[in-house]
Amino acid sequence: MQLVAFQRIYFRNFILFMAVFIIVFLPFIFLITTQFSRYAIEEVDRTAHTKVNEIRDNTEYVLEKLKGYALSMYEDQNIQYWLLGDQSDQLLAVAAMKSQNNFMYNEPFISRTYIINSLSQSVIDSKLGKSAFKDFEDHTILEKVAFNNDMYLSFFNHIVNDTEYLAMIVPTSPNKQEYGYLVLLIDKTKLMNYLFGPNLEETNDVSIFTVDGQRIMGGAFLELDQAIDQSFRSHTESNIDIEFQGDRFYINKAVSDMYDWNFYYANNYGNITQRIQAFKEKLLTFSFLSLGLIAILFFISSRRSLGSLSQLAEKIKDKYGSDLNNKNRISSILSNSEMKLIDRGLEAILTNVEQLNSSIRDHRDLIRSEHLSQWIFQGNLNQKSRHFFMQETKLLHTNYLYLSVIRIDSYLAFCEQYDFNSRKLLKYAIRNISEEILHKQGIAAESLDLGSDHLVLLIGSEEQEPVTLLPQLNDILEHISSITKISVSLAISNATSSQDDLRILYQHIYELTNLKFLSGENHIFMENEYEDFVQSLPATEISPHELIQFIQQGQFEQAIDKLRQQMKVFAGCSYSDCKLNIIHLVYELTKAFNKLNAIQQFKGIHQVLDRFSTLAQLQSWLEDVIREIISEMTIPKVKTRQEKIVHEIHEYIRTHLQDPQLSVERIAEHLSFSISYLRQMHREVTGMTMSDYILTEKIALAKKLLTSTDLTMYEIIERSGFLTKSHFFAAFKKLTGLTPKQYRESQPDIP
Repeated sequence: MQLVAFQRIYFRNFILFMAVFIIVFLPFIFLITTQFSRYAIEEVDRTAHTKVNEIRDNTEYVLEKLKGYALSMYEDQNIQYWLLGDQSDQLLAVAAMKSQNNFMYNEPFISRTYIINSLSQSVIDSKLGKSAFKDFEDHTILEKVAFNNDMYLSFFNHIVNDTEYLAMIVPTSPNKQEYGYLVLLIDKTKLMNYLFGPNLEETNDVSIFTVDGQRIMGGAFLELDQAIDQSFRSHTESNIDIEFQGDRFYINKAVSDMYDWNFYYANNYGNITQRIQAFKEKLLTFSFLSLGLIAILFFISSRRSLGSLSQLAEKIKDKYGSDLNNKNRISSILSNSEMKLIDRGLEAILTNVEQLNSSIRDHRDLIRSEHLSQWIFQGNLNQKSRHFFMQETKLLHTNYLYLSVIRIDSYLAFCEQYDFNSRKLLKYAIRNISEEILHKQGIAAESLDLGSDHLVLLIGSEEQEPVTLLPQLNDILEHISSITKISVSLAISNATSSQDDLRILYQHIYELTNLKFLSGENHIFMENEYEDFVQSLPATEISPHELIQFIQQGQFEQAIDKLRQQMKVFAGCSYSDCKLNIIHLVYELTKAFNKLNAIQQFKGIHQVLDRFSTLAQLQSWLEDVIREIISEMTIPKVKTRQEKIVHEIHEYIRTHLQDPQLSVERIAEHLSFSISYLRQMHREVTGMTMSDYILTEKIALAKKLLTSTDLTMYEIIERSGFLTKSHFFAAFKKLTGLTPKQYRESQPDIP
């Protein structure tokens, strides 16, 4: 009997749930429909107010544009020649008509134009051609030109052959004696479709009146428009209600001080309220249907979920047999089963909390990386980033800062061995190893993966000499090698501060990691080593930059010729100067192509040079190296390989968006490909140029910052990687059609 009573629990739960649900649900539905009606009416009013002001502004803009266009047309050289020249010269009339047609072709609102010469008593009509006053069909306009001087450069209604136009007379000096005039007849239908919209809702009406009650433009409801204008003459408010033919209209008014016109926007409240009421009825119907569906689903769900407990009870009955009458025992067993469900729920909650914590940590890491990137690429630490590092890290709480670069050796082989995601994980492991070792020693450190062959490590210390950090840095090298099996080079700067330019320092320290080619030994490179290397170079240094340019462009013959020229110059130097010049040449090749496999043999340059007994042997070896470099840079790639390279290009761009010096040349240098090949490959894979992609990504970042932050325009320009304000504004306007300020104002408020 106890199990039968238990099987009815789903029904009691269903009745209780539905009672509570109805008590809460029904008042909520009625409240929401009432609030919706009120909000809909208010929204219609706000929209109407905005719309009438928008129509007024657009009208003023278009008409002023037409004024300027009319003046340009009137001042056209061919038209002026006809007005002032010999009227018997038919070529002047033909030229004037041609200019007249050209101007009309470029302005669709102008339906017809007259060029009137009062001296010769002749008119050039854009529709009918040249004619004398006596033969001209529109005598009304001739009278207005002759006697109504107050109409010059003003818009007024004009009817020709039962068609109503908006007309304007030029020139601009009505009090000056003029003999030539230009009349524009503007197509009202096209103009109203443009200003009011071609699909104006039937519940709305728009009209424009002069201050003396003349309708300039309006819809098909002339009597309604006149009633609206008449009603406002006895009111000073910007919006009123009127009754017209049994319907109630709410009118919004806007005044144009430029033309002394009144703009009216009318909403038929009867139609609007009918639509709102119909929507309320649909909402209520849908709500009750939803309530019924929810009730059915809950009943089925309750029966199904609690039915499993009934099945469990049946199993307990079969298992315990004679003990079924022991009510307490069965109740105890069922209670234990329910506790297990609760326990599983708690486990799910704890899992979600852990996922949330992980998401927060990832978000913090993203923000930290953004601030670090901006600091390194911009060079200087802005106020927001300084506040972040003061609050979230210990870097700025120390006396001295050090910048260290960890560069992955044989990077091209590293890329070929691991796919993109694996490379990111390995570099993430290098970051964690570096930070953990330093943090354990109480040293502040923050690392950053710049999406290239190296990572940047900022270290905060109380010691002024970098040698005090050598034990920890050597420990980092050992752990990276033993854990990740990756060979890296590590260089560290002298002590600096947050006020110094980190960008210049970062470039210098990155270059310092290339000194591994001198001895081939893996140790911590310091700034004084580079200074010693530079001072050891001969005073008459021969620049290898032209040779490197030929190699980057894939021009093998020119590169070999340039190498041979330089080797001839080296041959004329003393032995020590010749050797130093060769070392400098090899060093520059290492810097330019350090990611290629062909360069990896340069480790321990002194040992490499000792293999050759003559300059000719060395020259032959260098020619082979150049051949290998160009071959690696221009080797054809299959489509899947191209897509992987483009993916890496995009990742590099995303991690360097804040760098104002980001360019196609920098990317080609990073990937060790020729610029022309990289451009061609990117266009083939994506359909767009790399320059366009970089600009698009920078503008996308700027749009995100405009809508999701309250940063100043200068800060957004800086974070988006633009060098100048003018470049940013021009690029943003080109891609979005709006200025940054207009774009920010057009978006929802920043949360």
